[in-house]
Amino acid sequence: MSDRGRTEANYIRYEPTATILDVATGGYKHVLRNIYPAYYGISPDGRWFIYATYSTPEEARPDWPYRTYDIHLLNLDTLREEKILSGMRFYIGVFAPFSWSPDGRFVGHA
Repeated sequence: MSDRGRTEANYIRYEPTATILDVATGGYKHVLRNIYPAYYGISPDGRWFIYATYSTPEEARPDWPYRTYDIHLLNLDTLREEKILSGMRFYIGVFAPFSWSPDGRFVGHA
């Protein structure tokens, strides 16, 4: 299929961003760009966004069936983001590695 004749308005393309969407107005705000998250989650209180990015290239698999990730945390109130952990190994088959405490103060890794 050709892209000829398509405009930005009718052509959706994948962008590795984290976006906050206001469901009441339909407005949105990109808060992180080019993050390529492997895993992610939002705290139960809605204040934190956690995500994991690959810290080793896709081709390098010396520790198969594990992958090495960096863990990042974004405060959704201040939009301050920081890498909180480097070199975390997850089993490749893990579906949701993060688990939050009910009050959103703590996050665990399973």
